[in-house]
Amino acid sequence: MSRSELNYDRSNVVTKVKSMCGRNFTGIDDVIKDLINVSIELFGNMVSSVYDEFVYTHTITSGEVTAKTDEYNLPNRTKCILDAYYIDVSGSDDVYYPIHLRSPIDFDSAVSHGTTYGRPSFDYGSDTLKFGPGYMSSRSTRADYQGIPQSGYRVNNAFHVYPTPGSSEQDNKIRLMLGMYPAELQSDGDRNSITKNYPQALITYTAALFWLLHMNDSQRGQQTLGLATMLLQSFATQDEVNKLVNITIKLPN
Repeated sequence: MSRSELNYDRSNVVTKVKSMCGRNFTGIDDVIKDLINVSIELFGNMVSSVYDEFVYTHTITSGEVTAKTDEYNLPNRTKCILDAYYIDVSGSDDVYYPIHLRSPIDFDSAVSHGTTYGRPSFDYGSDTLKFGPGYMSSRSTRADYQGIPQSGYRVNNAFHVYPTPGSSEQDNKIRLMLGMYPAELQSDGDRNSITKNYPQALITYTAALFWLLHMNDSQRGQQTLGLATMLLQSFATQDEVNKLVNITIKLPN
């Protein structure tokens, strides 16, 4: 069976969970729909390779150039930055320049493009790193350096770049390939990266939650969870699988 044939939506997942559990009663669809979103949230939070892909493009404005803006807010639900580019759109053809993604800590003694940068300091008031001057540059020269962004890092929900875009970069673009936390399924036709790529793991894990949470049947729940474990191991690390299958579930008295 090809991957495209497993491009399930929420209604497909609900049907498959009911079939696997062999249960059908009034209200079961609503129960399963809630458990599907519980499973999606757990997958998204615990498995690093699970995310919805999204392309985010920001146009550098004149106001940002005047303010020497070097950080840009990311969309809500951003899980990780997969790739980053600066795009020069001033000519007849767009020219792409890669922005090297780094950890903020990497800038401590970073060497990039032939320039050694000084030790940065962390501004706790704004939750940003302040870069020190280059060892071979004066402090004022280093602080005012502007140009095509070459390096970038993330702090909280903002993407920071260096150098700071200047007037020559105005109206050009910063484009990010983002990994987003998988979207909840709100309607029967909804899909996300999990229903497209890992539907059987979602179905089986949701069925296990159905037995454990709704039916209070630990025996069937653990049996189904055993099958879910094998499916999860195809795309999650062993540590991530352990977290998913060893969660503590407390039922109401």
